[in-house]
Amino acid sequence: MRRFFTFVLLISTMLLVSISWGEASHYDDLQVLERAANLYISGNISASIDEYLSIIESYPMSQDKAVIEARKNLAAIYEEQGDYIEAARQYETLLILEEDLLSRFSLGVAYYNLGLLDLAESQFRHVVDSRKEVPLFLMREANFFLGKISLDLMRYSQAISYFSQAVEVDPYFALGFFYIGETYFKMGRFADAINYYFKATNIERSLVGIRSRLGVAYFMLGNVDQALTYLRGAIDEFPDDIEVKKLLEQIAEDYPEKFIESEIAYEPPPIKEVVSFATVSVPENTGPDIRSGILPNADEVFFRVGSSFSVELDGKLIYTGEAAELCRVYEDGSALFLEVEERTIPFSTNLKVIPDQYVTIYIHNMERYPGQPWLGYEDRQYRGVLEIIPRNGGFAVVNVVGLEELLLSAVPSEMPASWPMEALKTQAVATRSYVIANKGRYVSQGFDIRADQFSIVYRGVNFEHDRSTAAVLETAGEVLMYDGRVVEAVFTANAGGHTENSLDIWGGDYPYLSAISTERSPSAPPQSPYELKTWLMDRPPSFSFNP
Repeated sequence: MRRFFTFVLLISTMLLVSISWGEASHYDDLQVLERAANLYISGNISASIDEYLSIIESYPMSQDKAVIEARKNLAAIYEEQGDYIEAARQYETLLILEEDLLSRFSLGVAYYNLGLLDLAESQFRHVVDSRKEVPLFLMREANFFLGKISLDLMRYSQAISYFSQAVEVDPYFALGFFYIGETYFKMGRFADAINYYFKATNIERSLVGIRSRLGVAYFMLGNVDQALTYLRGAIDEFPDDIEVKKLLEQIAEDYPEKFIESEIAYEPPPIKEVVSFATVSVPENTGPDIRSGILPNADEVFFRVGSSFSVELDGKLIYTGEAAELCRVYEDGSALFLEVEERTIPFSTNLKVIPDQYVTIYIHNMERYPGQPWLGYEDRQYRGVLEIIPRNGGFAVVNVVGLEELLLSAVPSEMPASWPMEALKTQAVATRSYVIANKGRYVSQGFDIRADQFSIVYRGVNFEHDRSTAAVLETAGEVLMYDGRVVEAVFTANAGGHTENSLDIWGGDYPYLSAISTERSPSAPPQSPYELKTWLMDRPPSFSFNP
């Protein structure tokens, strides 16, 4: 009996020690996983790989949760690094240990990138044919890759079917529409290709490479004018695109007159002889003067003033004019001239145009988008005073205007005036803060801020709107403050789902510019490579996605 009791006690002690050791080991693995994820997030990829390998090598075929997680994260890193052989090995092992649709899909991606199309196709088919509940993003991606495989193998009808299923699952999947267009393009159905290319760009305007495809498709349909429009845009996007260059050379040889017409098309239209000046009222609070560089680099500009006006040179009156007189400032050689009525006045220092009443200054033929004349011209009107600042090779046109007056145009230029009033008020406060914080940034060029995307978009009185004007007036003088200073209130059209830390972008550490999610219901940010991979594939409801 004593011998049996001793044996039982020994076994119990061994089990207790084994359980305690297992718990300690599991705790250690969790610490290693956390350390590996932190190394990955900090950019130390090789050290992160070593940490994940240390867990896997200790238990090569274990189904322990920590080991499975280590393999998934290691596979995700290999995939991200383009090492598809190692990624495939990890996903193959994972599928031996447990069935997982995302791992199977990821194995298919690795096979696809290794050129093993048959093996890849079988993995993707397994996903779409699964009887389990498949996440929508996974169904979208699996059909998309099946479409790409079919396209690679010239099974065009099948490719269109798969891509169509992908966009049926996700109607805002721009790449799906783009690849339907690509399939029709390869089939020689260029009109259909163009249709789907436009569907793609209507969803995602930043798709690169699509201009060249549109240019070629239009050329194949015999529409040389449209072809030229998109091919020129494509060469601006990718100046070294050899295929586009060759096609442009062919068009120049076959249709030389088109190139002459194209060059003429880039010239501004004739100056309007009769113009209508906008009626503007003075805001109760105009705010401090801001010098906005509306034309940072000009060699000619035509303008009119809505009332009688005076022209000063270094504070001295040199001309008085009548309402609506056409004025021209131009460069000739190294000299600048003001041409008005029958007079031509040379100048080499700052020229100021001052209306006698609160009216607009009408500027003819401004490029809609600076530096892109092929996108057309428009006349604009501005409140305030106009200054001409001589520069090497030309001059800058500066609009001196009150901050609140500037915001009346800048807010609807940055955000649709149809958006909710509270959003417009927020934009007004952010824009006001940004302008104040950046006042003087371009002082060496004679102005405070630019009037384009390099500072804030400011397009004059023509773009003012009653709703955005109300938002500006209701928030007049309101700014964002941090630590006693107006904040650098930067904003963007789309953050892609998550903003960045200022330190990681500009090198300046501003606590109020910390990375945050733009999800409508913010969740915890991805903490590991595998979580990040999944998060990027999915599309959570976000303020960055507003189709």
